[in-house]
Amino acid sequence: IHDPADRNTASGRLLESMLVTIKTFENEQIGEKVRTKMRLRAEKGLWNGGLVPFGFTCDPKTQLLQPDEEKVQILNQIFQVYVDTASDFAVRDWLKAHQIPSPSGKSVWAPSTIHDMLTNRRYIAEIELNKPNKGLDDTDIPEMERYRVVQAPHEPLVSR
Repeated sequence: IHDPADRNTASGRLLESMLVTIKTFENEQIGEKVRTKMRLRAEKGLWNGGLVPFGFTCDPKTQLLQPDEEKVQILNQIFQVYVDTASDFAVRDWLKAHQIPSPSGKSVWAPSTIHDMLTNRRYIAEIELNKPNKGLDDTDIPEMERYRVVQAPHEPLVSR
């Protein structure tokens, strides 16, 4: 394996293509294991990393998302402003007027961040699994990779 393959011979090209195939197989297998582990963690309500959604904190020991009591009232106001105005931009203006920084620390919220927050089902105590597969024909997708919604291990932060 460690000896250089002579690409000028048939056996050298065969060896090289076999090594590439084995490396590809290994990478795909690692990817499958990681996706499976992340899906199982999400089904249990554990956080898989990234920016914690506004209104939540992540317990470093259990890795569970828990409501941030200081931000729940603000979160309810955000949803109420959206219900009243049906506008992401009105929510942004309300947040700016009340000087509430975005989760990333910026003073002005991006409309896409607000849209992502307003469509995040965690606020109603639901977790979306395999979201990229939402709306796809389920007959072509293995059952474990199909889009579905499971109950989160916390109470809803906002009402439906």
